[in-house]
Amino acid sequence: MGLAWGVFLQTGPRVGDEAWTWLFSRDLARGLLDVHPALPYLLLHPFSRFGEAGPQATGWAVAALVALAPPLAALAYGNLAGLAVLFSSGFALSAGFARPHSLVLPEVFLLLYALKTGRDKLAAFAGTLLVLTHFQGQVALLAALPLFTPRGRKVLLDWLANNPLVWLEGMRAFALALAVVSGEGAGSPLLDPGGFARGALGGGVAAAGLALLAARGSLRAPGVGLIGAGVALALFLVKRVAPPYGGLVGALAALLAALGLPREGKARSLLALALVLVALPGGIGTGLEVREAREKVRVLAEAEGPLEVRTDTSAPLALRLAGYEGRFYCAPSRLPVR
Repeated sequence: MGLAWGVFLQTGPRVGDEAWTWLFSRDLARGLLDVHPALPYLLLHPFSRFGEAGPQATGWAVAALVALAPPLAALAYGNLAGLAVLFSSGFALSAGFARPHSLVLPEVFLLLYALKTGRDKLAAFAGTLLVLTHFQGQVALLAALPLFTPRGRKVLLDWLANNPLVWLEGMRAFALALAVVSGEGAGSPLLDPGGFARGALGGGVAAAGLALLAARGSLRAPGVGLIGAGVALALFLVKRVAPPYGGLVGALAALLAALGLPREGKARSLLALALVLVALPGGIGTGLEVREAREKVRVLAEAEGPLEVRTDTSAPLALRLAGYEGRFYCAPSRLPVR
């Protein structure tokens, strides 16, 4: 079900920075110099080379990888937890947009599964993937370190210390930190707390109910709650509080909501049904917004032009990939200011 849902969400034109995901995956020289770690581009490179179908194949590959998250949640915490993640708004965001941070979702759930079942080497493997995928994954790993066994932490450190890709990531992160300190690499701030909350939890009263259950679940699984809170805080600090970045936090909130249900009795059954009914509209609503975004790109690509876009963004490439053949222009008021 997760794979089918993700493929449905991904089918269509590339939206925004998804175009850059394809470009940097196809041209690894660009990918290695990007502000994001290189692993997502290495993983997606074979799919990006499928000729004209490359952009679409890249999106489907992301959907297939993200679809691993619900079964991993089910294996670690039970079928209800898997269903809650599958129906969540956070899963729809991650499966629906082919961005590097989308791949953090299955990696975090692989880590949680490994920690829950006491598999030290698998936990170290998942931790290494998180370091090499996105800064959200790096924050999630730091928050999860107390959950490792002493042997597991030793294996993780050994793997990180002897991995050339980790060395490359260390140099990239250091260079990015210098750029941010100098004011050259911070990027435009994205501060939309309301949109972030809607992206992570869905909208309306249902989102409030999900948040309350998630808070209760955090008392039973404080490690999972710490990971979600750590990632949310990091996004706030780096000023990336916007709907596209809410996937991991939303999926973890759905997991915590499932863990917050009573352990047995009729109350559990009733609240479990309520949780599914709460999560389902949020996931479907977010999925429909993803589909709407793809439809907007398709309609714009059929226009004769010229189209006004920010030429320093991914929008021109996304429109070209969608078939737009006209000209672009950028109004002086929308030009980037240094």
